[in-house]
Amino acid sequence: MALRAFLSDHGVTQAELAAELRLAKPTVSLKISGHRPWFNHEIQRVLAFCRRYDAEVRYEDLFGDPDEQILDERPGEPETVAAGGRG
Repeated sequence: MALRAFLSDHGVTQAELAAELRLAKPTVSLKISGHRPWFNHEIQRVLAFCRRYDAEVRYEDLFGDPDEQILDERPGEPETVAAGGRG
C-alpha cells in the first residue's frame, strides 16, 4: 500500500501529515507524488505518524521496495530517498 492510499484508507489528510512533519502541504504533496525526494529523517517521522493508525505498518507498505528506491546523495546534504513516483 502506498502512502497516499494509507492516508486515504485511514481518513488522514495530506495537510495533517504536513503539519506533523512541519512542512508545507504542497511540499508533502510533491513528495508523495514522487516529484521531490524524502529525507531519511522525514521517512522516520512519516512511519511514526502512520504507526499511530496501524502499529504494524512498514516502510515497504508506504514507500515500496527499498531496493527499487533511488538514493539522492548530494555532497554536503543529508541523504534522501526518492520514492520513484509511487505514492
